[in-house]
Amino acid sequence: MNSSSSQLPGVLNVGICGLGTVGRGTLELLRINASEIERRLGSTLVISHAVTRTLDANCKALLDSCGVNQSGTDPFAVVKDPEVRILVETMGGFDPAFEVVSQALANGKHVVTANKALSQNVAINCSRLLNSIT
Repeated sequence: MNSSSSQLPGVLNVGICGLGTVGRGTLELLRINASEIERRLGSTLVISHAVTRTLDANCKALLDSCGVNQSGTDPFAVVKDPEVRILVETMGGFDPAFEVVSQALANGKHVVTANKALSQNVAINCSRLLNSIT
């Protein structure tokens, strides 16, 4: 996993929003499996951003050891960065995850999430929308 975050051909910038158990585990798995992921993608994987509610010294040390260039507490900074192509949402809950994911999609980013609250709410709203047009 390269630590360069410039948008070069063959570079895939990823931002992680949420560094609890799932977010840290995702970061660790991406770090451990970077060479295999990069081989399969044909691109260099860069975790260019990571944000969490509270950026303490231990979290900052982990991010530094993983080569994360930008860290902070504002998930919308990740969403707004045009160099980030994939947003990994591991914040949990509905708010602000819904708004973060919505804006990321509107900005043309790919989104990865396993957020049950978010998925359930979106599924319910899609069902209501489909029922209203049929």
